[in-house]
Amino acid sequence: MKLVVGSIVTVVCALAGCGMNEDDKPSACEQNEELCPASSPLATDVACDCSCVAGYAGLTPTRTFEGVVSACLPPDLNPHTSPPDQRDALERIPAAERNQRVFQYCSKNVASFLDELIEEQQRPRDLRAMCMGPRIRCKCTTAGARDTTPACSSPCVDRECDRDNCLPLLKVGGVVDLAGCSCSRVNGCGSVTPGSSEPPMCLNRAAAVLRRRRVNRRAPSRSGVRREPVRRQRLLTV
Repeated sequence: MKLVVGSIVTVVCALAGCGMNEDDKPSACEQNEELCPASSPLATDVACDCSCVAGYAGLTPTRTFEGVVSACLPPDLNPHTSPPDQRDALERIPAAERNQRVFQYCSKNVASFLDELIEEQQRPRDLRAMCMGPRIRCKCTTAGARDTTPACSSPCVDRECDRDNCLPLLKVGGVVDLAGCSCSRVNGCGSVTPGSSEPPMCLNRAAAVLRRRRVNRRAPSRSGVRREPVRRQRLLTV
């Protein structure tokens, strides 16, 4: 009987990631706003440098995926989408506080969105009702928000993520790529991220597409010869 129970626990942990060892220590910026990278008060979007780890409590090797997520700043930090009655308050935010809030938008909001979205994408169909599947933990930082773009100067279409509007984010080669994603909320295991009372996660897909093209142009082939841009990247299930 103990052997059967132990086997069940092992399988559940392998799928759900029991006891994943994570370094949850806050960054210097999160602890002290004076140490945060500068963000422009005119910026509409931010590039979040994200690293996602798929790990299974030591039962299988962990795998790391990295990428840049271009996300529109939420209305309380975005001068172009902020409601008129909130713009005066937005302009009065001290620079250090603004810098920290932009950083936290990447480290908390964007990271949580990636966690939930990738886990939902990776969850096997027959286990979705049990909310079981590979666990992903993403961490995101930023060097600050400085860009003002048309894509983030107006509200995005608020739509739930599904297979039609968001291709799998994890790519072969250890890449997180959101170029094929145009949704703003994840509905997984009975919870919605961002929450229904929070603004949608608006992604700057145009920036993601351009970034992918630049990376593909720079990527050398194994023979050392620069290869042509890759039209489609293989998708990966972990």
